[in-house]
Amino acid sequence: MPEINKKKEFATAEFKGVNTQALRLAIQPNQQAWLENIQPIGSSNAKVVPAIKALPVQLTGTGSPSPYYAQGFNIIISGTATDILMVADQSGDLWAINLNTNAIYVLTFGGPLASKFKNTSCAQWKNERILIVDNVNGLYDWDGTTITSAGGAPYTSAPSKGQCIATFSGRVWVSDNRTVYYSSADSYSDYGHGGSSSGGSFILEDETLHSSIQQLVSSSNFLYIFGIDSCNVISDVRANAGVGALFTNTALSTGIGTAFPMSVSTYYRSIWFASATGFYAMYGASARKESDMLDGMYGDIINIANPSRIGDIPDISSGLVSLNNILCVAFLFKYNDPNDGVRPLLALNFDGKWFFASQGANTGDSAPILIADCTVKGKNNLYAFDYNGTLYQLFVNEAETVNYKWQTALWDFEQPIMFKQVTKAGFGIYYSDTPSTVNVTIDTETGSSSTNTFNSGAGWTFYQDSPVSAPSTLITFVGTSAITWNSAGYNLLQKDVTNWGRYVGMTITGTSNGATFTVALMEYNYRSQWGN
Repeated sequence: MPEINKKKEFATAEFKGVNTQALRLAIQPNQQAWLENIQPIGSSNAKVVPAIKALPVQLTGTGSPSPYYAQGFNIIISGTATDILMVADQSGDLWAINLNTNAIYVLTFGGPLASKFKNTSCAQWKNERILIVDNVNGLYDWDGTTITSAGGAPYTSAPSKGQCIATFSGRVWVSDNRTVYYSSADSYSDYGHGGSSSGGSFILEDETLHSSIQQLVSSSNFLYIFGIDSCNVISDVRANAGVGALFTNTALSTGIGTAFPMSVSTYYRSIWFASATGFYAMYGASARKESDMLDGMYGDIINIANPSRIGDIPDISSGLVSLNNILCVAFLFKYNDPNDGVRPLLALNFDGKWFFASQGANTGDSAPILIADCTVKGKNNLYAFDYNGTLYQLFVNEAETVNYKWQTALWDFEQPIMFKQVTKAGFGIYYSDTPSTVNVTIDTETGSSSTNTFNSGAGWTFYQDSPVSAPSTLITFVGTSAITWNSAGYNLLQKDVTNWGRYVGMTITGTSNGATFTVALMEYNYRSQWGN
């Protein structure tokens, strides 16, 4: 039997990701019940992420400038390789944003094509043009200067409309409902069938495809065709002039697909996407659920079981971002937070570890509604739009502070029947610049203590020498305030605290820029066995 009232210590410097699947008192000691705006990089290395940064880019529009679609590309414009973010807003206008200069190319606003693109998707052909398909207005391309309709030269037999578009195996593939059209080999404009043309079309007749095709994605030598709850792949494409193309069409999965087209991202050699039951990844020919650890909160994502129609602001969007030199996949959604109400939230994953982030406003027109990535000068950047059409870059503003929250497991110290009293708590933290206040509550299975404030430094007020009986005079350096000496760098902060329970842990909150947590510490003693 453990000794009663003998002080014991506990420390953990391992930072695994979030686990909401199990109750807080049942997760592993090095897993976290919640981790927001803190990236669990490795042992003794959990870093507060940088803040969001507004860019000098503002969409206008004849109606709502809120984007429903955005995707990054790279094409040559005037002889220069240019990183482009293609954007479609709910007014039906198309925009191209030069991410190297923040210049906006106006493709439709105020012109003959204004307000026509309300259900649009884009793809890249070589590095010479962006291909655009709309469910009403058909197929177009933009070469960096001119937007051209597929209704005339150089197009032949182009599909009249479509929801999804991709380039794969030297061809363009366009889906319309359950039909997939494809262009001739090495052509973006020839969809003819017969003679020297090898274009054509086919219909997915299998009952495994419920409703219509939701997304087309080219990756790892396959063309993935996503339905709401299915996925097919096209492979081994061969030209066969006069007949069309020969290829293999394989049904990969039934029961797993996506109704969230903007949630699909290629991450290394896998394709990640959202479904009604979790975040999944397609590895070659098999789908695997990657979000088991988020099961406890996934059902609180707004509209997870009732997706918005294509053309509305997406319920879930995704992208890749390089964060502390680690490539992460990120999903943005609205979350019904039990404490803070409905707010936008990001879930990020790398190396099998999940954590959360909140960037920008939680409410109002400045709240992020859509994210998209683009590789800019070799780095994976992640961008967001708000309701007003303002463009932001995520995780780049190191000067601005962010709010963070670290909620540990509830530990039983391998003695779940013992009633415990916590007497001290502490943690290690590196401050990159200015130290800040950290707030800590001691949590048990029955409740939390009042907030304990941890400071990295104390303040001293300097007075001139004077007789004890005489009043001292404040020494002023600049102004009339006391000078506070704070310790940047590494701090091991600790404090007397108190709470009682069979399971104990901490919730750590604060505001910082660039801080790094290294360890969590606790002093406790056993008070009784079985009792309270």
